[in-house]
Amino acid sequence: MRKYPLTSKQKQFVSEYLIDRNAKQAAIRSGYSVKTAEVQGSRLLSNVKVKALVEKKTKIIEEKTDLTALKAMEEVKAIATSNIMDGMEYDANTREFSFKAPDEVPAEFWKAAQEVTVYSLPNGGGMATKVKMHPKIAALKMEYERHKLTSSEGTTNNIANVHFNFLALNKARRRAGIEEVEEP
Repeated sequence: MRKYPLTSKQKQFVSEYLIDRNAKQAAIRSGYSVKTAEVQGSRLLSNVKVKALVEKKTKIIEEKTDLTALKAMEEVKAIATSNIMDGMEYDANTREFSFKAPDEVPAEFWKAAQEVTVYSLPNGGGMATKVKMHPKIAALKMEYERHKLTSSEGTTNNIANVHFNFLALNKARRRAGIEEVEEP
């Protein structure tokens, strides 16, 4: 049996594919025809040697960055499902919000927090904490695509969207001690 090494174009495809995991775009960037790029990308990914090189390089990237697909999905999920109330308490008597002690805050909240700033208030007014959360829209889009909650045209599945909104609304209402709302 003869061994055939990967061509330079196939190696280029692997490098391009690892950028965004888009076989069609990787094929185009590797010099394949735009008309046949989708078929070529699929064909290349089914090639045993190409697939093996993708897996080998993916493993190297994961080892160097200590970022596996599972870790990335956990981070995205934490941002997509984040709720500022996970880090806050509401006092119904004073009608004031305050931040929970750091050890009372779930780890997912800290994953979703982009920036935490503590500063002194003017005129000896005490300390204040500002928490800036990562934007949820991109994370929600990634989760929707991963769970196939979007149609092939790219529009959001409205039922899933309504369900998600009610889940978030009811979670916030439970934390604030307000009666939950039933889905239509």
